[in-house]
Amino acid sequence: MYPEFEERSSQLPIIVGVDASSASRQALLWAAHESRRRRTRLMLVPTTRPPVLYYGNGMGVWASIDVDTFRTDECQALLDEALTVAADVTKGAVAAEITNNQPTVQPVVDLIERSHRAQMIVLGAHGPGKHVGALARSVAAHSPCPVVILHHSPKHQIPATGPVVLGINDATTSAPTVEAAFEEASLRCVDLVVIHRWSTDATEACDDSVLEWALELEEYTALSEELKPWQQRFPSVTVRLGAVRTSARRALVEAASDAQLVVVGRRDTTWLGALRPTTATALLRRLECPLMIVHHS
Repeated sequence: MYPEFEERSSQLPIIVGVDASSASRQALLWAAHESRRRRTRLMLVPTTRPPVLYYGNGMGVWASIDVDTFRTDECQALLDEALTVAADVTKGAVAAEITNNQPTVQPVVDLIERSHRAQMIVLGAHGPGKHVGALARSVAAHSPCPVVILHHSPKHQIPATGPVVLGINDATTSAPTVEAAFEEASLRCVDLVVIHRWSTDATEACDDSVLEWALELEEYTALSEELKPWQQRFPSVTVRLGAVRTSARRALVEAASDAQLVVVGRRDTTWLGALRPTTATALLRRLECPLMIVHHS
């Protein structure tokens, strides 16, 4: 660990959503490793829902009858197995605990409420059915703490020495995201790759390669200046700048090919910087490495 790294919200736990999907298991493993790395508690929250009872016309309602006592063997076994996996990864270095062993009708609401008292929330990108994918997107859009979303990619191993990739539009207005990315790179002792999309009316209107080169150099210089406060705070982090005029999505996906984490931001319920909602959704579909989404107040 680099000496300048400051543990963020060290007393707050990492929360991981648990369901029966392979993506959820990937999220559990990642969260357990992060819990051990940060020496912080790991809390397991079930994101499975109660069964649905269907009427003859096809309309469904949550099985509210006996929900208080709905503790199925499947749900309990799922949580017990997750706790065993987490304990095996953390090697007893940190505490891992189950918040409750009952499914909830509103897992999004439950997770968002817990996010106010969490260091981060870790979720699988999708699970049984489509509701877990919607759950991950909804929690990421409203959580005040960072949300990390993972896919299950059997053929892809997250590189332990890969860089952290940061996607921003403006470093000065993206301060929480920039800070989170520097902290993650510092914690992992790896480089930070900064992807910044830029364009000007001048370059859009002409094909002058000299002018484009000059403007690109100016953009690099401005970006470097904006990042200087964080580079001074995290001097051991090597920063590689990537100011691009192409698609932000394409640039981030390419940069993430050997990355261990991609960090982007959002403000309120909108995605920040070069990342529009469609771009962020596309990233969730295409990235094989974990995606961290940081809220801007």
